[in-house]
Amino acid sequence: MGMLIAVVVSVAVAGFSTGLTIPLVSLRLNMHGNSELLIGLMAAAPALGFVLTAPFVRSISAALGKRYTMLACIGVSAVSIALLDVTAHIFAWFLLRVLMGAAAGILIAIGETLVIELSPHTYRGRAVAVYTTTFTICQLCGSAVLTIIDINSLLPGAMSLTIHLISAALFCTLFRINPVVHSEESANGSIWECVRTAPDLYSGVLFFALFDAVILSLLPIYGLHHGYVVGVATLMVPVVLLGDAALQTGIGWLADRTKASVLFILCGSGTLTLSLLLPTFMGFPWILWSALALLGAVSGGVYTLALIQIGQRFGKHSLVAANASAGFAWGVGSLVGPLIAGGATLLHPSTGLPVTIAVASSIFLLLALRGTRAATMVQPR
Repeated sequence: MGMLIAVVVSVAVAGFSTGLTIPLVSLRLNMHGNSELLIGLMAAAPALGFVLTAPFVRSISAALGKRYTMLACIGVSAVSIALLDVTAHIFAWFLLRVLMGAAAGILIAIGETLVIELSPHTYRGRAVAVYTTTFTICQLCGSAVLTIIDINSLLPGAMSLTIHLISAALFCTLFRINPVVHSEESANGSIWECVRTAPDLYSGVLFFALFDAVILSLLPIYGLHHGYVVGVATLMVPVVLLGDAALQTGIGWLADRTKASVLFILCGSGTLTLSLLLPTFMGFPWILWSALALLGAVSGGVYTLALIQIGQRFGKHSLVAANASAGFAWGVGSLVGPLIAGGATLLHPSTGLPVTIAVASSIFLLLALRGTRAATMVQPR
């Protein structure tokens, strides 16, 4: 249990870092008059780090062991965030954001593998849900901090550095062994083979990554376009994340007792419906906040259920490859999401963001339905 706690705590630092820095950088760029497209490009930089490192997660883990790899990633993430306050050069910021994404991608891929390996089958759904909930709560804390502090001060960076140091200390205390990737594990499956095996699951990861990056980077800007003041617009992100965190454990509990594939489709359908209604809800604050919380819950459910089903479909010797593939899918979604939504918002400020989410959720639902139908057809009669 102590090792499982250590893994969750260490990966949580990636949640806090993304929750803090993605909207922080977006708001700083917006305050200096930069376009939504540039904001989207900068928000996509961490995702590029995910994509670039995903093919090498297994080899890095095999060389260093999982413990030392995760500790190194925590250190790299801390340094890359601290250096944001050292320079204001746009290109330097972009490189630092790529570096943070690379560290977070490796940390998450190995962390998700260990969560699945360390949790018994009987409550794996709840264990994965606790992991995703903790990650989301830390994202929530990171973004909520921005509503009460000066975003142009050194305080955000100092807080992030402190969180990283605490996380590293707890991880070293609780996780004392250094498991490595065995040769048979390294030999099984590439990213492309994993994606071909379960395109429905990886489309779910990609979709939620797109949703997450778009919400973190552009929802505050979307709120400003609809006439909300900066403090209120910034608060929209924590509300979405709070909804995500509140219901994931319940979704994991249901997944342990019912068909995760059915819940998978229901959560995608809910996300599609709410995203289409979002422009209308923006004019009714008394409905908006509940709708944003529910949107976070059902979209987060897509990711939780994708991870649960990855653990069900792939054997223990393929888990690092399977979760590295999830990291790759996450990177692609996070990379294209802000770019597409930034361009769409530039063209249609009042509808660009929700339309991007709606189109992405529709594509995911088609693949999920196809995957469910294929799984049903291969079941023995």
